[in-house]
Amino acid sequence: MSKLLLIVLAVCAALAPSTGAWAIEVWKVDDVQPGMTGIGRTVLKGCELQEFEFEVLGVLRNTFPQQHIILARLSGLDLENSGVISGMSGSPLYSGGKLLGAVAYGWPFSKEPIAGITPAESMIELIRDQQGFEEIEQLGMREPQGRISNDFAKAPSGSISLTRLRAPLVVSGCPLSVYNRFAGELEAMGMMPVQGGAGAGTDAEEIELAAGMPVAITLVQGDMFVASIGTLTERIGDDVIAYGHPLLELGYIQLPMATAEVVTVIPSQQFSFKMATIGRTVGTLMLDRTEGISGRVGPIPHVITAHVKVNRLDIGRSFTYNYTIAEHPRLTPIMMNACISGSVMMRGALPDEFTIQYKVQLTTVDGDSFVFEDGGSSLNRSVWRLFDATVGAAGTLINNPFEPTQIESVEVEIDLQRGDSTAFIESVSLPRIKVTAGMDLRLELEVMRHRQDPATIDIDVPIPANLPPGIYDIIVCDADGARQIDANQASFRFEPRNYQELLDALRRQYPANRVYTRIILRDNTGLEVNRKALPNLPASYLSMLTPVGGGSKEMITSSISSSTQMPHLISGGQRVQFMVEKED
Repeated sequence: MSKLLLIVLAVCAALAPSTGAWAIEVWKVDDVQPGMTGIGRTVLKGCELQEFEFEVLGVLRNTFPQQHIILARLSGLDLENSGVISGMSGSPLYSGGKLLGAVAYGWPFSKEPIAGITPAESMIELIRDQQGFEEIEQLGMREPQGRISNDFAKAPSGSISLTRLRAPLVVSGCPLSVYNRFAGELEAMGMMPVQGGAGAGTDAEEIELAAGMPVAITLVQGDMFVASIGTLTERIGDDVIAYGHPLLELGYIQLPMATAEVVTVIPSQQFSFKMATIGRTVGTLMLDRTEGISGRVGPIPHVITAHVKVNRLDIGRSFTYNYTIAEHPRLTPIMMNACISGSVMMRGALPDEFTIQYKVQLTTVDGDSFVFEDGGSSLNRSVWRLFDATVGAAGTLINNPFEPTQIESVEVEIDLQRGDSTAFIESVSLPRIKVTAGMDLRLELEVMRHRQDPATIDIDVPIPANLPPGIYDIIVCDADGARQIDANQASFRFEPRNYQELLDALRRQYPANRVYTRIILRDNTGLEVNRKALPNLPASYLSMLTPVGGGSKEMITSSISSSTQMPHLISGGQRVQFMVEKED
């Protein structure tokens, strides 16, 4: 029997209607009538379940595609004053001993606690679909994690629309400057970042997830915590459903799921919200859709371990920070940047002028390893942008279209010193314009450093022994300039078509503390054939290869590359000419 047929049979079995599959009774939407009453359960303090009342006002049919919303007025627990509370998302409602649904929606600035309820009839299907994805994985077909939708546009100003109760995203251990920087990105995704605390009390460590209890979806743990807080709607064995609305509408997903403890409710005229702390990880969030989220208690998903050592040379101390980061195509780069940048800022404000040099080793589960060395300063980059190469590489690996890749660990060491060591290339001169092939070309770089007099730095550029006589341009530049030249001359090296080419591209680095030189050869003296560069070809070879049919061919302008390590970070570039003369 073919593997494909096995997959089809497994999915069909998982999705087939079941009889008596659920240990709870739920209301069908068609049976819901205005005037029905009942109780809801949630936690407003600690881990103590409390009950509130509700009355059904009606059913809003097809509010979302093929999804109905039950409208209900809530009462009790001072909801008349606080309104519907963010963090109550998923709070179960019962009528006549049957599960009606979960609190999930509301209206900002509403004068009454009127909530939109996601029907339990819709939410219960999440568990069945979750089991279908599990069957696929058991057959060796790893389902890619869902990407974050870009459809998180807020309602136009002045409009009155049903709004999902955004689950508070509790952030702790994060310096304020870093929090302010990345909170905007998370809010644009539909989250509601709030600064809170980590390390829940004994109760949250010991409790088990049950209907009405707080539940957390953790993105970062360790010396920084980032977690979304909502309420569990129902637990059936080890399977759970919660929220009643999407976290980020990711579809199939694998994120850590944890217990939580509510500290208090913060009143707000727009939306009051629960402030909570995070307990222990107890399972995996597996499905994130319009009607809610579902997961399983027990298995813990893969996470990335990150260790960051910061050597604050300005104060003569070193600090080490440890994190575990949830793995997701879009969320991981943001969280990783927050952890690394936060580590730099953890001990307070940086000097007005500073220089950072760092080394990062990124290792995949399969053993592939990448080392990135780079740096930046207060003049040319913000702390948030300093680690673009690292977080970009992590995002590229997780998102790569060639084969599933998981990151095992990230090791970071950062040296931070007082003073800006950036050196700007003001001019380049040549003591001797003429040089013989096979010799070195001496370049004198006049550089300007912040608050210092101009200085001259000499570098020697090797001239290949086979370089023909003639006049050549040489570009002396920084890392950004070299990267741009190389991309223009051989773009295929930056456009991988398989996993190995992707690894090669990631290992091609341009540290900021080097001077790069590119000796530009005459235009169209090279050829790209099937993604391989054949630079500086003789005219006879070009004439033979160019008209040959088949394969991919493109005329290219080549350059001879070299670089020299410098004691400074280099910025800027210049272009000069020199002559290769015939050897006597």
